[in-house]
Amino acid sequence: MVNQAAHSSFNSYTFQMPLQSKRSVKVHEIPVGTTEDQYLEFVKHLCTRPKKSSGFHLSRFSRHLKGKAKTKKPTKQSNEDEEPSPKSKDERNPSSALRNEAGPAEPLLENQGEISQVSEKVFTGTTFCLQNGQPVGTVPFSSEAFKKETMARHDRDKNLRWKDWIVEDNFKGITILYEGTDAMVDICAVHGLGGNAIDTWTAENGQLWLRDFLPAYEHTKTNFKKSRIMTFGYDSDLTDRSTVMELENWAETLLLSLNEVRTSEKEDWSYEGPWHGSILHPIIVTQASATLGKDQAFMIMDVDHSSICKFKSRLGAFVTINMALFEVFSDVTTGGVQQPVVREQRRMFGQPRFLAHAYPPDRGFWWEGNELHDIQHQLTSTKPFFGRSKEFEALETSLTGDALQPKLTVVKGIAGIGKTELLLQFAAKQRGHRNVFFLTSYDKEPIQSVLSKLSTKIGFDMIDNPAVNQERWRSTPVSERIQIFTAWLGDACNKESLFIIDDIEAFGYSSIPTILKYPAHHALVSTRDSNLVRTDRDFRELRLSPLNSGDTTRFLKRTLDNLSSNSASWNGLDSIARIVQGHPLAARNAIPFIWEYLSTYDSPSGAFLDLLNSQDPDERKLFFHFSFEGRSLWDAFNTSLERLELQDNPDNAAKLIQILPFLCFSKDCVDDLLKMNKRWLRDWEDELPDIAILKSGYPIVSHWLSKLRGVSFYIWGDSFSTTKALNIHPLISQYMLLHMDEQTRISLMRQVLQLCYGIESRGADRETQVKPHVLQCLQVCQGLGVPLNSLGLPLHTMQWAETFQGRHEQVEEVEGTEENPFVDPIESLASAVDEFITKTLEAKERLQGGGVLMPDETTTYTMLRECKRAYKRLCSCFEAREGVTNSINPDLKDAITALQEMVRLRNMYPEFISELEEFKKALDNCS
Repeated sequence: MVNQAAHSSFNSYTFQMPLQSKRSVKVHEIPVGTTEDQYLEFVKHLCTRPKKSSGFHLSRFSRHLKGKAKTKKPTKQSNEDEEPSPKSKDERNPSSALRNEAGPAEPLLENQGEISQVSEKVFTGTTFCLQNGQPVGTVPFSSEAFKKETMARHDRDKNLRWKDWIVEDNFKGITILYEGTDAMVDICAVHGLGGNAIDTWTAENGQLWLRDFLPAYEHTKTNFKKSRIMTFGYDSDLTDRSTVMELENWAETLLLSLNEVRTSEKEDWSYEGPWHGSILHPIIVTQASATLGKDQAFMIMDVDHSSICKFKSRLGAFVTINMALFEVFSDVTTGGVQQPVVREQRRMFGQPRFLAHAYPPDRGFWWEGNELHDIQHQLTSTKPFFGRSKEFEALETSLTGDALQPKLTVVKGIAGIGKTELLLQFAAKQRGHRNVFFLTSYDKEPIQSVLSKLSTKIGFDMIDNPAVNQERWRSTPVSERIQIFTAWLGDACNKESLFIIDDIEAFGYSSIPTILKYPAHHALVSTRDSNLVRTDRDFRELRLSPLNSGDTTRFLKRTLDNLSSNSASWNGLDSIARIVQGHPLAARNAIPFIWEYLSTYDSPSGAFLDLLNSQDPDERKLFFHFSFEGRSLWDAFNTSLERLELQDNPDNAAKLIQILPFLCFSKDCVDDLLKMNKRWLRDWEDELPDIAILKSGYPIVSHWLSKLRGVSFYIWGDSFSTTKALNIHPLISQYMLLHMDEQTRISLMRQVLQLCYGIESRGADRETQVKPHVLQCLQVCQGLGVPLNSLGLPLHTMQWAETFQGRHEQVEEVEGTEENPFVDPIESLASAVDEFITKTLEAKERLQGGGVLMPDETTTYTMLRECKRAYKRLCSCFEAREGVTNSINPDLKDAITALQEMVRLRNMYPEFISELEEFKKALDNCS
């Protein structure tokens, strides 16, 4: 679409170009079947003054019009009549669109009996094309005066066979300038404010580049000979008070006109077949008797609204009405289908937005909503989407069956888990099969505002008698429009419609009960509130879990392929998949983040793992704050925290979510801790100000947990789950750790260790009730580079904690490593190798996401500790083998490499990585 706006609008106050062209005319109402030669004969007559002269040379002009002119060298005799032009060769031979070819053109005649001399500034050309099945031509002139003279002469000449042909200089709407054989592309030039469909694109020397240059232009991959070139004219003189069409009306006109030009290829509207009379005759009435009573006519260009429609031409509004009647005919003959059939969208220009119901909806069904704009012309969203086939099937199932009550399906999940993308993908799949209304809130936009915009687009279709109540709809208050629209959702015509509310909390908690009462037959809602349930509808819920390792890796691979053509050189995507823990938003942002910040590393993926395990919190924050396509992990999780603060009495729930990252989530460890009798903490409120909230009984703590589920800091498997585990995503734990300042983190580490010391001293089981939490807290300390002796622990508590960090671990590592002295050394070594390989591969498989969630920190620590213990036994057997080399399993080196990667990923035993590397070298020396 060629657009010329800025320059024209800049000069619009000094010079206005009307719809009339200065030096060109349009010829239409040419009888169907007129040949090019017949048209050329008319042009020759049109451009010839009726004067007698013996020096009239018809042959040259005739050759020009027939597209056969060839450049001739001027003779002495011709030089007397025509002086050579000082212009360039291109200007002396302007191209023409005649016969759909680009070729040299000659100047038109001005004097009967002699060929007009070539002006130094004016060159001319003529066109002849089919438009909506009707022959249409354009003729340029060397001057405005000659154009006016020619038009006046044609109007006076009523005795010629061309008297019914219309010659006018008004270029309103679409005009085809060139159409190649088997055109593959449409090019339409649209002028700016104060412009003109012809004159805007015409140079001072008379060359219209759309006609004279563009068809002849060839590029390595572009050939405009196989194109259709058009220009569009509209009344752009905004200072003219007689102008009633606004820019929006002209935009609608442009779209409609282009659609008509394209549609004419499929249906020859020029053919007056039997169906015109037999089918449409009962619908078309005479001009004198035409009336629509109280019904208002649409604003159509060139239509006299006082008498509905009068057509003086078979172009323009006649084509519009003809096509509209043909669509009505198609609807009538379909047998009364309730929903409109799938067809191309036709918009009536000049129609206000809220009358949009009068156009057929896209594909026969409504597909409206602010979230759908970005994928308006896509079959699906373009973002990577994997691992949700079961969820898709569940959504499909929710639309089937005949429920006695309206259906409500709620998609639940933590921030960034893919709720919005799932709804978009599902909405795109339903397009063309049912009405889809998709609502979401941007910048805390209230539901009334969103519904007002949606109801305005749909219009008064829900009013009983739209024709009578059109004016009522114009003046209807917003609140009443919304009420009418929501009531219309419950009508039988919307029984299969899909009403989608994305992120319902974004509209405000006070609006949720109102939204859920809307009478839509199929309501689909996404929420972070894991507690949301309803009993007044056929209620279903769908909880989104993290992606498994395989789907996450494919997700990363698709993102990488979209960003880079050299994605094959990347490795370590499986490691990235493990560390993002199946979180779609984290996976979506990981590749762009690595691309922008870490691409110069030898191993970008390894550098990314190191960054997320860095002891510097600011380095970890860098990824959480990174925003790709407008979304960051930090903002996503921070929104949940902000919504927590909006709830009643959120303080204790906010303190609890700060404590939880330092505790072990494995199995029922946290549940067991929270249910312990900890009333003794009442005496420790000064020393343990944050942990002291755990003195409360479990019912009260459970209320705080419910608030955390209400903002999706963690979710249950279902609304009535009896599970005791807290499935808090590791990235949320990371976010909470990074959200605190350093002083708060150190204080909580100290208080958690003192809590564990206190419950053990009061009889709690060390192995099952104390040790998991101590190890988790120590792991957090080590990961953030906080030494145990910097926590300010009492001496006896620190010595107690060191038994978990140091001596106790050493005892466990050597435990069970003693070998039977009577066992054959070769068999002992082989057994140790097999044990090491087995434990390492089992740990690797679990860390790659064999389950729904990755193992928590304590479980990971335990698995790697077992691998390390097996390694110690292997080393002992290796040292005692005394030259035995043929018993080494070839998979041993691979297992060592896998253990190195797992240790580096968790940042648990940094010095152990070097030890494993030395052991691999020792194996190489022995082989």
